[in-house]
Amino acid sequence: MSQTGNFARRQADWRTILLTCARFWFARPGRTWVVVGLIAAVALADVTISLALGGVIGAVAAPAASNAALAIAWLLAGGAALICHALLRLSFDIVWNRVSINSMNALQAEAFSRVQRFSSAWHGDTFAGATVHRLSRARWAIDAIGVVIFSRMATPLLMILVIGTLVSIRLPIAGAVFFLVSAVYLWVSFELAARWVRPANVVSARLEADLTGAIADAIANNSAVKAFGAETREESRLAEAAERWSSKATVSMDRTSLMQTVQLGLWAVLQTSVLATLVVFAGDGGVTPADLGFAIAAILQLGGQLRGIGGDIRMLQRAFGEFGETMDFLTAPFDVSDPAAPQPMPAARGDIVFEGVTFRYGQRTPLFEQLSLRIEAGEHVALVGATGSGKSTFVKLLQRLYDIESGEIRIDGVNIGNVEQASLRRQVAIVPQEPALFHRTLAENIAYGRPESTKAEIIAAARKARAHDFIMASPNGYGTLVGERGLKLSGGERQRVAIARAFLSNAPIVVFDEATASLDTLTERMIQEAMQELMEGRTTVIIAHRLSTVRKADRIMVFDGGRIVEEGRHSDLVQRPHGLYRRLVGDEINRIEIEAA
Repeated sequence: MSQTGNFARRQADWRTILLTCARFWFARPGRTWVVVGLIAAVALADVTISLALGGVIGAVAAPAASNAALAIAWLLAGGAALICHALLRLSFDIVWNRVSINSMNALQAEAFSRVQRFSSAWHGDTFAGATVHRLSRARWAIDAIGVVIFSRMATPLLMILVIGTLVSIRLPIAGAVFFLVSAVYLWVSFELAARWVRPANVVSARLEADLTGAIADAIANNSAVKAFGAETREESRLAEAAERWSSKATVSMDRTSLMQTVQLGLWAVLQTSVLATLVVFAGDGGVTPADLGFAIAAILQLGGQLRGIGGDIRMLQRAFGEFGETMDFLTAPFDVSDPAAPQPMPAARGDIVFEGVTFRYGQRTPLFEQLSLRIEAGEHVALVGATGSGKSTFVKLLQRLYDIESGEIRIDGVNIGNVEQASLRRQVAIVPQEPALFHRTLAENIAYGRPESTKAEIIAAARKARAHDFIMASPNGYGTLVGERGLKLSGGERQRVAIARAFLSNAPIVVFDEATASLDTLTERMIQEAMQELMEGRTTVIIAHRLSTVRKADRIMVFDGGRIVEEGRHSDLVQRPHGLYRRLVGDEINRIEIEAA
């Protein structure tokens, strides 16, 4: 399994990446076009500086005394161009900063929104740490790509165009040489970057995301690491991931350095060719000292900007690699998606129908084949069966965390495939064995299903869940932070927070998924009291193995291999000596019978 998700491994090409970046840069087109205009103005200011220097040289080289005033005029023009260049550059930076920040925020918002909506299967196959790394690096990548293209490459490219045009006007042959060598320089740089450097950068970026995922995985499960004394093992595992990354990162960096050397050699050829052409024609009187001065100044100025192009392309290729990792988030289809015109789920009574439902995980053998059942509104139904028999899958399908192959699932007669997913899930409150708590306050966690709840409503829900007393004994009461994944709380406390959350959400359907499986007897009794109160007037689905949890259910469904093989009340099912239910709970029944005797 990949650490960075179950996307098919494909490498987004540079054109797709640039078009995607442009979509975010031009989300507010007026501001971005101002950036483009400022880039052109900066390039013209740079060329004007070179023209002024050439004019100074031409004026000084001329014998006429009046040319001293001309030289001073050229110097003043050059000074003014320098000041304009500085002001234009400052203006560019200020406007670009706003374009960049807006595009970073828009990219992250869109990518995060899509990640939130990927299926449970995708999230189960993906390291959270790697996903966080890819999302955070995408912000850097779109900024880096923009800085290199707009700030560091656009200006010298415009200068090449303007300088080549001006040289061609005075001396067409020198202009042709300048354009030819410049074209060769740019073509070789592009080909080396796209076909030689970028593939190595893509692999390096992917392995860096895997490395980050490995770190996050070990840190998030530090309690398990400590419990098994596995610190050294995790360090070795991290070292292996780091070695895989470093071997590919070295290749990437070496290729960039070699490319930079090739670029410097090509630029030396360009300078020599153009200047040699001008010198040859200078001997024939076709080139003035001012022409030579302009050409030398322009080429040196341009060379200063292009000398850093190797580092710029290295940054650009790394940013392409990082952004390419995020392209999957932006383009991958959703496994479970809303219909074209989704309707909100109407307020439900809680009548649940599975009709002819067939479902499988991936390419496996179907777990459910033509499964049909009905749970009436307000009914309390327990699902019992061995691990993998389909109990938890039933609940996932009820929430539409996965799509079915065929059949229908209806709540109060409404096909859940035709309604908005979020509105459907608000109709179902889940109390799992391991509640998912955020590193936020107790009040925020309780109110997660209804964030608009008042403090009084939160407290009332906590009281019903038998959570108020332990909350008030916490350091900051309802303002106490629970730690990452609620690790500051005991298992029973986390369960009571989850039940309080369910009370507050006031959903018509409640699911208890092994809610008391890991609790001691006293805590279990307290949780069951809260569960019983929560179940009143609600359709309830209970997944459990303990008799104390399921024996009071209106009906028990016994799952085996995705089929319902037995159904009835506890008192009826235990009378079947060879029944599956009797076998599943037999040890507990025998213990109760011995204690009663």
